[in-house]
Amino acid sequence: MSVVERSSSTSAPVRETDPLLKDLNEKKQSFRKNVVSLAAELKEVRNRLASQEQSFAKETETRHEAVLCVLVFYRMQKIRQESWKRRLADCRRDWKREMASFRFQLLLLISTSWSWMVSDHNLQPLKQLRRQVLPQLSQHSFNV
Repeated sequence: MSVVERSSSTSAPVRETDPLLKDLNEKKQSFRKNVVSLAAELKEVRNRLASQEQSFAKETETRHEAVLCVLVFYRMQKIRQESWKRRLADCRRDWKREMASFRFQLLLLISTSWSWMVSDHNLQPLKQLRRQVLPQLSQHSFNV
């Protein structure tokens, strides 16, 4: 067979397959469009994923900062509470000391007054009253 014959013999089947080639070309073009469309969609999805990852990282950082702030606030509250407890204990101790001092001064004043009154006037009823009142006052002691 010669070249001419071949081309003529092959041209007949090509013409017969033209609709098949046309269909194949259409499918090829459709496939290319789908690939381009899928590539664009993949790019968009990747961009959304990157955006979500950034958003997640920012949210995580924000939560860590919030937790840190809460911990700092809690620690400061504890420090403040301990400080108030110490101040209250100091106030109580100081108050007890002052009350003990006032009690002592009051007993001293009463004792001196009674002694003066009894010695100057020699009053028996006052001596009896003194014996009753002073023990009662000394029973009300303030612990320091």
